[in-house]
Amino acid sequence: MTAGDGTEERGATNVRYGGKLNKDTYYRAYGKYFNIGPSNYPGTDLTANDNWDAWRGGFRTDWSPSGPDSLTLQGDVHRSKFGETLTIPSLAAPFSDTFPNQGSFSGGNILGRWNHSFATSTMSLQMYYDHTKLIDDSLFSDRQNIFDIDFQHSFHPGSNHEVVWGLGYRAINDNNDSSFTVAIQPNQLTLNQFSAFAQDEISFADRRLRLTLGSKLEHNQFTGFEVEPNARLLWNLTKTQSVWTAVSRAVRTPAITEEGLQLNSQVIPPGGPGNPAPLPAVVAILGNHDFKSEDLLAYELGYRMQVSSNFSADVATFYNQYSHLRTAEPGQPSVEGSPIPTDVLVPFYAANNMGGGTYGGEIFGDWRVLPKWRLLGSYSYLQMSLRKNLNSLDPLPDNPAGSSPHNQVYLRSSLDLGRHFEHDFIVRHVGSLPGLSIPSYNSVDMHLSWKAGSGLELSIGSQNLLNNRHVEFLPDFINTAPTEVKRTVYGQITWRVD
Repeated sequence: MTAGDGTEERGATNVRYGGKLNKDTYYRAYGKYFNIGPSNYPGTDLTANDNWDAWRGGFRTDWSPSGPDSLTLQGDVHRSKFGETLTIPSLAAPFSDTFPNQGSFSGGNILGRWNHSFATSTMSLQMYYDHTKLIDDSLFSDRQNIFDIDFQHSFHPGSNHEVVWGLGYRAINDNNDSSFTVAIQPNQLTLNQFSAFAQDEISFADRRLRLTLGSKLEHNQFTGFEVEPNARLLWNLTKTQSVWTAVSRAVRTPAITEEGLQLNSQVIPPGGPGNPAPLPAVVAILGNHDFKSEDLLAYELGYRMQVSSNFSADVATFYNQYSHLRTAEPGQPSVEGSPIPTDVLVPFYAANNMGGGTYGGEIFGDWRVLPKWRLLGSYSYLQMSLRKNLNSLDPLPDNPAGSSPHNQVYLRSSLDLGRHFEHDFIVRHVGSLPGLSIPSYNSVDMHLSWKAGSGLELSIGSQNLLNNRHVEFLPDFINTAPTEVKRTVYGQITWRVD
C-alpha cells in the first residue's frame, strides 16, 4: 500500500493460554503485539510520522478452595513506541521548530487480592503496584510509581439493607525531566491520598423499590478533604418496566500540572505587531497553588421497558451543573534571564473561573429480529452551555461546546449466516465540531468470520468503508500536527486449542 491511498497499514498478534494447576487453582497468560503505520496530514498524501507499535504480556492465577478464602494474583508488563510531528517554540529565529518526534512508554504492574466470606458478610483486601516510564527527549520524561491498598466489607444488617463500606490509600511518587517547552516543579514529588466510602442499598415494597444512599470521603494534598455524596432510586413499575433516577456530586481534584506546570506554548518574535519589545516574548501556561477542585453536580433520569421477549428499549437523560472549571488567566509580564535578559515571559495562570451546565439524553434499543439476527441501535444528544465568569480575562473562546458533537448515532447488525459464517455490520454518525472546524462524518464498519472447525476461525473486516480518511479531533495542549483517521482493511486468524 502506498502512503497516500487512504488505507491504514496495521498488524497484530494475540496469544492466550490457560489451564488448571489443580482442582482449586487456575491460571492464564497472554501476550499481544500490534503495529500501526503512519497516517496522513489533512488534505495531503504526506505521511505524518505518527507510527505506533506496542507489546503487552501478563498472567493471572486464581486460587478458590472450598473454604471461605480465595486469592488472586495477576500482573502485566508493556512497552510501546510512538511517533508524532511536533512543533516546539524556540528563542532563536524562526522562533519555532517542526520535526518528527519519537517517544516510548513502558512499565508493569502487579496486583494481589484476598477475598473472605463470613456467615453473613464478605470482605476483600487488594494491594496494587504500578511502575510507568515515559521517555520523550524533545518534550518531557516522567517516571511514576504508584502503590495502592484497598479494603472493602459488605454485610446485611437486615433483610432490606445491603451495606458496603471501605478504606483506601494511594501513594504516588513522581520524577520528571523537563525541557524548554514543558517543565513541572518540583521535579520529584510524593503524593498521598486517603479515601473512605460507605453505601446502603435499602429495599421497599417487596424489593420493587430500591434506594441507594452513600458518600465518598477523600483527602488529597492539593485541596484537603473532598466529600462526594450520591443518592439513587430504582423503581420496578412492573416486571417489564423500571424507572431510575440519581443525584450525585463528583470532583476532579488538581493534578501536578495544575500546581507546578510551565508550558511554553509560543514565542512571539521581537519588534512585531504582537510584541513591540526588543526581546522575544514567551507565552506560557503556568500552574497555580490556589487551584481548586472542579465540581460537578449531576442529575440523571432513566426508563427501561421490555416491550416483548425480543425487544427492549432504554431512555436516559441527564443534567450536569459544573463550577470552578479551569481557565487560563493572564498575569503580569516580566523579563527573564540573568545577568543578560533573554526574553519576556507572558504568563497565563491556571484558575477556576468557568461554570455552567450540560444536558442531553440517549435512546437505546435491542431487537432480536430473528433467532439469528440481532439489531442494536442508539442515539445520543449533548448540549453544553459553559461560560467564563465575569471576572475572567481568559482570551480563549468563551464556549467550549464546539469541541463536542451534539448528535451521535450508532447501529449494529449481527447476523448468523449459517454454515459457520457470522457477519457484523456497524453504521455510525458523529456530528460536527464547529469549535474546531471539523465536519461531521459517517462511518461503516464490516466484519465477516468463518469457523472452519478444530478451533480455527478466519475473518476479514474493514473500518471506515464510506470515507478513505477523515479528521476527528485537533490537539489542544501540545502542538502536534493533526492527522486523519484512515480506512482500515484487515484479515484475522484465530486458533483455539482445548
